[in-house]
Amino acid sequence: MIKFTINPETESKTHIFKKNNVVIGAADSHDADLCLTLNHLKNAHIKICKENDGNYSCSNLANDPFVTINDIPFGKKQLKNCDLIQIDQMVIRFEMVEEYQEEKLSERPS
Repeated sequence: MIKFTINPETESKTHIFKKNNVVIGAADSHDADLCLTLNHLKNAHIKICKENDGNYSCSNLANDPFVTINDIPFGKKQLKNCDLIQIDQMVIRFEMVEEYQEEKLSERPS
């Protein structure tokens, strides 16, 4: 599973996806799993994929030179837990969440 925290240092919002591939794109996109309201985003701007070895990679589908991982522009790069993906002024923290972690979170008393 993949967990994204948008703008983790300010008005953070969390999204969890129970899938191996997630596309991030424009707010009006039918291709994107996570839609963002940024003016210049393409329908499929970046894609996160779980590779055969269990690691995740991030592809810059839009070839946007201003999209970075930990402040470094990329075409395709392997992701590590808690890497920061930046698109324009928006920061997205990537986390790998194991199923048992999610179950433990849901078992906590309210």
